[in-house]
Amino acid sequence: MQKIYLVGFMGAGKSYWGRRWAAAYQLPFFETDDLVEEMAGMPISQIFEEKGEAWFRQQERAVITRLMAEEKAIISTGGGLPCFDNNMHLMNTSGITVFLEASPELLARRLSTARKKRPLLNDIPPGKLVDFITGRLAQRIDWYRKAQITLPVSELQNDSLKTLPGIV
Repeated sequence: MQKIYLVGFMGAGKSYWGRRWAAAYQLPFFETDDLVEEMAGMPISQIFEEKGEAWFRQQERAVITRLMAEEKAIISTGGGLPCFDNNMHLMNTSGITVFLEASPELLARRLSTARKKRPLLNDIPPGKLVDFITGRLAQRIDWYRKAQITLPVSELQNDSLKTLPGIV
């Protein structure tokens, strides 16, 4: 098995499944958002507030470039990472990309309780969350679909830990 990059919208389960697959296959697990926070010494919400999204995207690029050196790992990427700076091409050429695909309704249910951690959702009224996700997903879907494998989140079960569907 080689390096696996998990891509998809926030709330799709990249961290959840990434940690479980990494444990099942005894591979290192990296989360790009955590690494950016570590480098910056502040949470992403504060990064967006104080330094802006462009600075955050530069740090994401630095992190993904550094992770390319990992021989084998499972890497959970931030929801926007594949859509900037040719990152999707870098990931496709240095490992296997897996798009965890979820409906806007499922994403909204999952994200409704985690809004404070998600700077892009701070100003979205709860009743408008599905519309916001639908619009943002429409902007990103072409990037996500460049992944080599697509896994519908609705089809993943706990027994999905036994094999990484479509890869092993």
